[in-house]
Amino acid sequence: MKLPSALLLLFAGSLAQAADGVQPLEALRDSAIAAVLAQAAPSARAEALALDERLRLPACAEALRAAPEPVRGGQVRVAVSCGAPASWTVYVGVRLTDIRPVLTLARGAQRGEAIDAGLLVPQERDIASLPYGYFSDPAQLAGRQLRRPAGAGSVLTPDMVEGQKLVRRGDLVTVVGRAGPMEVRSQGKALRDGAAGDRIPVENSSSRRVVEGRVTGGGLVEVRL
Repeated sequence: MKLPSALLLLFAGSLAQAADGVQPLEALRDSAIAAVLAQAAPSARAEALALDERLRLPACAEALRAAPEPVRGGQVRVAVSCGAPASWTVYVGVRLTDIRPVLTLARGAQRGEAIDAGLLVPQERDIASLPYGYFSDPAQLAGRQLRRPAGAGSVLTPDMVEGQKLVRRGDLVTVVGRAGPMEVRSQGKALRDGAAGDRIPVENSSSRRVVEGRVTGGGLVEVRL
């Protein structure tokens, strides 16, 4: 079998380094890549960044150890080390990519705009370069709205969305007081915006007493008696 000349040169270079008692740099890169991929999703790909070819390390007599640091902006620094016969550590940079479909905005949208299927479009992006997270399933955004304005093509992240406000400050709401099977209803004024599950203060329209309750629906706030 005839090998490509470039591969022969690389193989010959590695053999020469090993024969000279010098650690082949390719082994460092391979160890770094393997360590990164072991912690990544099956769809991820990794590429080691270039090392200084002038680097000459004593050949390691044991298996190399590789410890990746947290991913930052799609890049990982990996500490590759040897314990014998000489102890040394080299940091190898690895570029990580993981292309997957994520949900983006089909058009520009304003703060407070409800997120529905017409506002979403899936696009392939490198999730390794999305440090603030992403959404892949429209069901994850049901009942959500934008927390701030965003342009077309923006990747939706958890900090960009919030629950839709079912109650607005100043709204007249129905306060449902519960104590076991007993239920008492009264009217009140919401003193703060609230999404489903939020606790907000409400001023009773008759007594002017302020109570705190949980938003359970449009114009509905539940309190415990």
